[in-house]
Amino acid sequence: MTPIQTFQGKILDEDWARFDHYAKKVQSICVVGPREGHPITSNVYVQLARLHPEPLLPSLRKFTVTVSTDVVVANLDPAAFLCLSPATSSITFQSMDSVEAGSFATTLLSSFSQEWPASLTTLNLDGDIGTEVLAVLGEFTQLSTLDLNFNSAPPATFLNCLRDVEELKHLTMSLHPGDCLPHDFPRPSALKSFRNLASLKVKASSSDLRILFRCLVGMVPTLETLLFTYVVPESQAWTPDLELFSTFAPVALKDITLTTSHFPPPELNINTLMWFSPCKLRSLVISGFKVKASNKDILGLFKMCASTWADLKTLELPCFVTGPYGCPSLTLLEELAKFLPRLRDLSICVDTNLDPMPDVEARAAKATRGTHPLAQLAISSLVLESTAGISEAIVVSQYLERIFPNLSETRHYRAQPSEWWGGVFKLLESHRRFKDEMMGNTSSRGRLCIENAKSESRSEGQVVPRKEAVPIPISKDQFLFTFGAPSKSA
Repeated sequence: MTPIQTFQGKILDEDWARFDHYAKKVQSICVVGPREGHPITSNVYVQLARLHPEPLLPSLRKFTVTVSTDVVVANLDPAAFLCLSPATSSITFQSMDSVEAGSFATTLLSSFSQEWPASLTTLNLDGDIGTEVLAVLGEFTQLSTLDLNFNSAPPATFLNCLRDVEELKHLTMSLHPGDCLPHDFPRPSALKSFRNLASLKVKASSSDLRILFRCLVGMVPTLETLLFTYVVPESQAWTPDLELFSTFAPVALKDITLTTSHFPPPELNINTLMWFSPCKLRSLVISGFKVKASNKDILGLFKMCASTWADLKTLELPCFVTGPYGCPSLTLLEELAKFLPRLRDLSICVDTNLDPMPDVEARAAKATRGTHPLAQLAISSLVLESTAGISEAIVVSQYLERIFPNLSETRHYRAQPSEWWGGVFKLLESHRRFKDEMMGNTSSRGRLCIENAKSESRSEGQVVPRKEAVPIPISKDQFLFTFGAPSKSA
């Protein structure tokens, strides 16, 4: 027998005033429904709605509800309706793993869209996402960010449902790898396109990505950001195929990320990145793969794309294959700096054994310290000779400082941290501090000269030319103190 639940005593006006004082401060709430055996009867919510007809949380912006299988969904329904308000702009449904949970989400969103269709801007759905709940999305006139995490195969009409969300700008989809899309998956109607979509992030198998590409060709003219995470069962052998980008990649693309957690890492042909050559990229991130490419292969790619990739600011190249023709050398960085004059963040793995240290030292001595803007560098070696010591670390740090004089952050690449590279980073940091101190001293001396000039001019009643600051010379002993003396045994 279900117990009778009601309020004990009368709720006074001052009680509601105290409640409203604190309730209007709530901007985010996460609701977890009651477990079986502890339900809140619906008449309690009915009484609340009668006593307080306005939304209980008028400033609520973010609403998250977890609908697990052991929850009495019917009890969440009225509670959610009392919490939502015109200020609610973000809604998240987690663990919608039952028919009842899907019906609850559909009912709530449908009612919300009828009352406040312009409020919702962000929606996250996780679980068994059916056609009914997707069909409601087009009713939200300002919905711009949508995150769909499918735990089963998406319905055949889901792209048509998404196409009806006219203000959609950021779309994230995660497709369950065990439920592949059929090869005859329908393409959306051509009457409308995703005309405002600027960002597309998809986590799926290679075959599902190919089908999605086929369905979206020509329908994303304003797409600027593309992120694909390849998901493949560990037992399957897989080779990434980027040829599909030849027909899909919109010219408007500026940021491209391709990543996978597959093990062992699948091999990627460096030349397949040519499919992105028409795009005027500002960011290119390729991680989780391995690539066999020499300096000549990499420079050939960037030379071909020099006109469209000139504004590239972020570049991450995947791990390379060991061997004389499978990995770039350290001196590749010097050439990359020429082809990518605006690069700010670089992540790369090199083979320091391909360049004799005397050659690197000679390049460092000949190189003219430029003004390249690179500020962040992540670098490591696949293989490092055991003879590498402080002498080699000094040479490499001098070489990097010459090429990239504006480095402010250095870190290890995705490979295991290396003590030797850590030493290189410390040398670079020491040089930065030393250079900053020198610049600070010079600036201070310049300011002192100006003040002296002003003082003299005021005392004598005439203008005295400003005295120029004299640079502080750096002695050899100061240099060795800053960077450490080379090791004779290295």
